[in-house]
Amino acid sequence: MTTIKMLIKRHAVLTYYIVVFTISWGGLLILAGPGGVPGTAAQVEALFPFMLLLLFAGPSIAGPLLTMLVDGR
Repeated sequence: MTTIKMLIKRHAVLTYYIVVFTISWGGLLILAGPGGVPGTAAQVEALFPFMLLLLFAGPSIAGPLLTMLVDGR
């Protein structure tokens, strides 16, 4: 576990962006599902609030998560 912490400390900004990208875009891909991105305006409007939450969740989760992993607070 110490090796992972040292890697995160050495490359903190890169790790942050990777975690944010993974949470945000990974969540959007899961939300779109195997059917792909919805095509009609009604489908997009129904999923838009969830998509917006997922995009905001990336930075909101990554910051405290990495702080907890590196500093233990």
